[in-house]
Amino acid sequence: MAVTYMTSIGNPKQLDTLLKDNVLDGKSEKRTVFAGRSNAGKSSLLNSLTHSKIAQISREPGKTRKVNLFFCTYHKRVLTDLPGYGFAKRNKTERKLWEELITSYLNADRANIERIILVTDCRHGPSDSDLEAMEFFQSLDFNVTLVLSKSDKLNQKAMSARRKEIKEIIKDNKPEKTFWISSLKGTGVRELSRDILNDSPRTD
Repeated sequence: MAVTYMTSIGNPKQLDTLLKDNVLDGKSEKRTVFAGRSNAGKSSLLNSLTHSKIAQISREPGKTRKVNLFFCTYHKRVLTDLPGYGFAKRNKTERKLWEELITSYLNADRANIERIILVTDCRHGPSDSDLEAMEFFQSLDFNVTLVLSKSDKLNQKAMSARRKEIKEIIKDNKPEKTFWISSLKGTGVRELSRDILNDSPRTD
């Protein structure tokens, strides 16, 4: 599956030259944005969806510090990897700068973003920060798809319990769609990939 790195945005001022009308760094295709807490499995999901190792994977929270842009020929979309939030080892100044970067990008490219895929570890999330992020994205009128990652870490009994718990957690900020994913085993990855191509129905 052909996927190429486009560029990285580390400063909102870059948007003035990278984004012209609907064209982002030379690409006019729609954008799918990936967001999530640090270490939620976002990079692993990107790699699984694109059958590549284009996104860095690290055990160190906060590894992704820029808005990274990739182009996937199969999905015919720009895939945008946002910096992870909830990074405990970063100071307040860095956090504020990253928040400003994310907000600037989303506002600048708003008309071209089809959806935001919010990734959270199904064993621990959605956390308060995940819910705040979801509410923020929804306040900007973005469609949010919730991806519950690392589902392979749960046995059948634990999975059943978590489904009930999460259904209650998200009842006030219900995402447009929800997918349970294991990037390690590939569970749910094909379904999400098809959905990005608008080939599958809404999930619960």
